Amino acid sequence: MNLNVRNAANFKVEKLRVNISELKFDVAVLLPKLDINGKYKMSFNFFGAVLKSDGDYFTTFENAKVRALGK
Repeated sequence: MNLNVRNAANFKVEKLRVNISELKFDVAVLLPKLDINGKYKMSFNFFGAVLKSDGDYFTTFENAKVRALGK
């Protein structure tokens, strides 16, 4: 799979919590616009029929919220 992501740098941190003594963090980020394109290839079995596909794809996400928790 080939993947290109654009406009990811235009983000806003909505929440950031860090607990240094427990080495934990919690961050929430808003991405106003996120463009993703690339190539895909897939194959799967659907009720006994093997379906295959490949090609280009493009999608745009608007106001995507991402949350990451870590320890």
